[in-house]
Amino acid sequence: MGHVVVEASTVDKLIERAQSEAVANPEAFARSRLGFLVHGDDSRINARFLGLAANENDEFALQLLDEMQVPFCPCGNVTDLCSYSSGRAVLKRAQKLSAQCAYSVRRHDITDEWLQAAIVEGHPLTRKVLHDSVSPLALRILQSAADLGLENSSSWVGSP
Repeated sequence: MGHVVVEASTVDKLIERAQSEAVANPEAFARSRLGFLVHGDDSRINARFLGLAANENDEFALQLLDEMQVPFCPCGNVTDLCSYSSGRAVLKRAQKLSAQCAYSVRRHDITDEWLQAAIVEGHPLTRKVLHDSVSPLALRILQSAADLGLENSSSWVGSP
């Protein structure tokens, strides 16, 4: 399917916030990988550069993404389907939620194997993570239906 942005308005807010933060903290921005990628020009900040910087563990970009609760993907994209619904995204989301101490499992104990077993058991953390990862997919399906001009989704639900 390629790069499919799920939440365009979130991306816009993220870029605005990143540009504001670059102006407010010019030293941190100048030291950051994001600053390097945009050649020090805050007006060049976009979602792609933020994702690339985050994947290179740039503290400046990671802090912005974390504060705004914007997921990113190893492909360098933010708020696209893979940043929510890939296996890596689901694992990262589970680890992040567990670190907030809302569930009875420690972050470092969450592995692919643990997730698989917990899904089968119906662990509350996995129910939350699956909800969070499936919602963007459902939203994209509805957007596709609207793009196709389908007015009533019930007319095609269950159709081959």
